[in-house]
Amino acid sequence: MNKLTIKLKQHTPIIHFQHHQAGATLRASEVKPRLDRFILERLGGDYKKGIEKADKNGWLIEKGKGALNYKMRIECCGEKSTYIPFSNLSEVKKDKNTRCDYNSNNPNESKYEKLSTAVIYDTVKLTIICFDEKLKIEIENLIQLFFLLNNFGTRNNKGFGSFVPYIKEKKGDKEIERLWTDDEIIKQLTNESSITGVFRVENNETFENKLRRITQDYGLMKRGKSFGGYEKSLLWNYLCNSKDINWEKRKIKETIKRENRKLFDSLKYDTKKSNENRIETCQDININFFYIRALLGLHQQIEFRKFGNEKLVVQIEDALLKNNDEKLKQKAIDRFPSPITFKITDHSIIVITKKISKELYQYKNKNGKVEKRKFDFSTKGINTFDLEIPSNFDVADFVSYTKKFGNNLKPKEQ
Repeated sequence: MNKLTIKLKQHTPIIHFQHHQAGATLRASEVKPRLDRFILERLGGDYKKGIEKADKNGWLIEKGKGALNYKMRIECCGEKSTYIPFSNLSEVKKDKNTRCDYNSNNPNESKYEKLSTAVIYDTVKLTIICFDEKLKIEIENLIQLFFLLNNFGTRNNKGFGSFVPYIKEKKGDKEIERLWTDDEIIKQLTNESSITGVFRVENNETFENKLRRITQDYGLMKRGKSFGGYEKSLLWNYLCNSKDINWEKRKIKETIKRENRKLFDSLKYDTKKSNENRIETCQDININFFYIRALLGLHQQIEFRKFGNEKLVVQIEDALLKNNDEKLKQKAIDRFPSPITFKITDHSIIVITKKISKELYQYKNKNGKVEKRKFDFSTKGINTFDLEIPSNFDVADFVSYTKKFGNNLKPKEQ
């Protein structure tokens, strides 16, 4: 039996569905499958070949399945703090002086029990019990990098659930533990072939303030700002100006305005001076509409505020779901992660960008021909329409364009 122990510092709360229970932290049921896939992809160059190689090595629990044969135990160390997302505070109290993403609360109060809640401990200890010496060495070689690249729990790509491992080093006759420095993390990340961009903002504020900044800046990048001062989406600006592409928001509003004027007039915005209800345009003749927000994470709906307390919900689904061919229907996607991950440490916000998989915007039909993936937009009162997602989007170049997180620290490939 081979035992491996990793100590992790938790930098930001992890959103946990069992937050009220003692020891609510990283879940082995989330960490192990992701670590297994990470190891297998490195082992074989891709996941499928990794499974084949691991099978030959006798490392799999079950032949042909991607589960490696080791056990994992995760324990919390130190004091526990619990935080409530600001989006849920309306059910408890509305404190306009503390508009931040996470606010401390008393976790023992029953009124918080059903709210989505995040938990943070000082440190977390991860123990792996392995039955093969070579597999243990493979895990030991990759597990540090795995935690540098990944966050955990809900909204993990927005900086929540950020853990950084301690390094064990020899100092004379003694073995010491220390955290990775930010410079070491940056160097490790820039050497990764799967990463297209690494950005860093030095920030010594509390994790709450770091999370607030990420939420605000990412919101401007993806959606823009409609209330409390109007600002256009930086993603829309980038694609509209560089590729003459317009976005789904304008297409939705133009369709509603044309087909249901009463519904259009019910939509809320900062001022009623405009007759066009904030229908933006970079060029009046631009009709190249695409579903661009999906480039930063695919979701199943877009919401628009209406006068009063109501919302207009526009449903979005892969058009393949309506296909009569069951095999094609199975190729439909309803979720796709953002290619941007925010890693928070004590002194920095680190932004990691990856290349977007072609699966987001294309698929192969039953004859093996590549076709553009389309998404249906629908809501009560208008006819359904579909849009494609633009291809060949350079995520790192876009982040550089926003000027929110400095320059790309990853050298360009020659």
